[in-house]
Amino acid sequence: MHRYDKEVRDKPFPAHGPKLLLIGDSFSQDFYNVIRESKAFPGYAISAIFVSGPCQMAWELSDLSRDIGKMGLKKCQSQLLNERIRRQVLKADIIIFAFNWQEHAVSSLSNRIAKFGFRKDQTVLVLGRKQFGNGRLSIGRLLRLSEDELSGLSLHSSDEHLRINQAMRESLPKSMFVDVHDVVCDKSGACPIFTPSSNELISHDGGHLTPAGARYLGMLLFRHELLKHYTGDLIGIPQDGYDGGRRKNR
Repeated sequence: MHRYDKEVRDKPFPAHGPKLLLIGDSFSQDFYNVIRESKAFPGYAISAIFVSGPCQMAWELSDLSRDIGKMGLKKCQSQLLNERIRRQVLKADIIIFAFNWQEHAVSSLSNRIAKFGFRKDQTVLVLGRKQFGNGRLSIGRLLRLSEDELSGLSLHSSDEHLRINQAMRESLPKSMFVDVHDVVCDKSGACPIFTPSSNELISHDGGHLTPAGARYLGMLLFRHELLKHYTGDLIGIPQDGYDGGRRKNR
């Protein structure tokens, strides 16, 4: 994962012009990489607020998972959502939340988002989880595959991933939720491992994007109904995309 997000982390907004705020963990960093690779949101001032994965969308310590442990509680005390973050949120025109979402947060996510008190003229989006395989990618196996086999390779997402994504789909408004899994993967839950045209690895760990993965995901995501208006100079949007019916599950 190439972390360009450092150039926008906690960056103050200018007085004028459209403003985009990203809030989240390393998946939010990934999305900034997607924006950068895709040249999306042209003309927007972009700022990012980083929140560690275990601390996601918590206003109070009671919002955290019971499994977080003492070290996690200590870490998250300084990353709770607060009035300072809320003031930055209310300056933005578009706010995008992106986390490796966990069940404890998803169950009350709508209420946690509502606490910001967004204005009617603000756009609020929530990016769903992404997972390219279920941790079963074997380098040895990849080395034995031909280019044609690599091009068609896909792996199924975990049951946990699918369950959390379904919960988000059911609980969040369609005007807010960007279902990343649905954009990238097929209906059986199988997701590509390599880009279709150049056979470049999409993710090195199943969750975070390589530079090629960021470009590929951008080509798909910025065709989504909720993101297609922010494409800017996006070039080379594939017409084939990912067709699960043509890929081989491994």
